Amino acid sequence: MPTEYDNAGVKHQPTVLVVEDDAVFRRVIAFTVRKAGFQVAEASNGFEGFDRFMLGDVDFIVTDLQMPGSNGIELLARIKQQSDVSQVPTVLCTAKGLELDTEAVLQEFGLLAVLRKPFSPRQLTELISNALQVEKVSLHA
Repeated sequence: MPTEYDNAGVKHQPTVLVVEDDAVFRRVIAFTVRKAGFQVAEASNGFEGFDRFMLGDVDFIVTDLQMPGSNGIELLARIKQQSDVSQVPTVLCTAKGLELDTEAVLQEFGLLAVLRKPFSPRQLTELISNALQVEKVSLHA
């Protein structure tokens, strides 16, 4: 079970915020991340994702690019505007990877990666584990 320690040295399971408008794909990502031993918070668009992020206790973000209401870039921009919020490792997922200036987005928001859908569940959990420097859990993807 992956664990981290907070500033007081207390162990906790890292929480991954999954922001995805497609309910089936969101459940698949959430299942995969939970299976790897992380806690999961879910949101269906950028507005919900931002509200959940601002509640705190989010260690990693996986967000879709295209969502109704508020997309992934708008979510990242809102988070970036919060000067009191430290940088949280983030992965942007998209089916429109070829239409996206990946390098510019990676630099502007300090993203860990841009994953093109469909992507490997193992790739995602390895990115999360490496970013949070926690024990890797083997997944049979």
